[in-house]
Amino acid sequence: MKESPRNDRHLERVKIMSCNVPRLLPYHKMMEYVKSIDIGSIGNVKDFCEDLAECYRHLSECLPLLASFYLKMPQKDLIWFSNQVNTFHVVLGGDGAPFGKDKTAFAFFVSFLNRGKHILSSTENFLTFGANCGETSVAVQRFVKFLLHEMLEMENRSFSVNGYTIKFTFSEFSNDLKMLAFLAGELPVSATYFSTFANVNIKNCDEIFFTLGTSVTCNWH
Repeated sequence: MKESPRNDRHLERVKIMSCNVPRLLPYHKMMEYVKSIDIGSIGNVKDFCEDLAECYRHLSECLPLLASFYLKMPQKDLIWFSNQVNTFHVVLGGDGAPFGKDKTAFAFFVSFLNRGKHILSSTENFLTFGANCGETSVAVQRFVKFLLHEMLEMENRSFSVNGYTIKFTFSEFSNDLKMLAFLAGELPVSATYFSTFANVNIKNCDEIFFTLGTSVTCNWH
């Protein structure tokens, strides 16, 4: 703001190239709006493991809310596959990695294939589970079983959203090979070998005098 040249007691907004500079948005006003957004109920990961206190979301609440948001957009921004109008194709995937001070962290994300190229954007990939635990931990195993129950239930019913009757189908599981093996109940190669390009394994990885190379004298190749 600046003092008005017409009135010393009056302030007016600063202009640049005849355009008003945007007003600052106070933090408390922003949070008041953010908290007013209905995102459904938030579950506690303690439901799956008492040692954890992070959060997860129910797909049965999360996906209809997400569909409601997209249905308010111009229909040209949505892709309906095989003329299945109002059928949302869900992408569900998870991954774990070291994160800051935590030895490992795990997250599950969900998005819609109906958004086309936008699905590649991190702004349209939504968190449904997040915890400081391994990707094959007891908490994740129990959460996956919980997800399977929700997925089967959701695919066998219709939902009324914004005056539309919509359906959900789970079309893609964008996981790496280790996660896919885990979801299939198999033991992945990475449980023993860290890399597909070297024979370093969990039994000899702490041998500080081993050598790595292509020579027959090397312990690791």
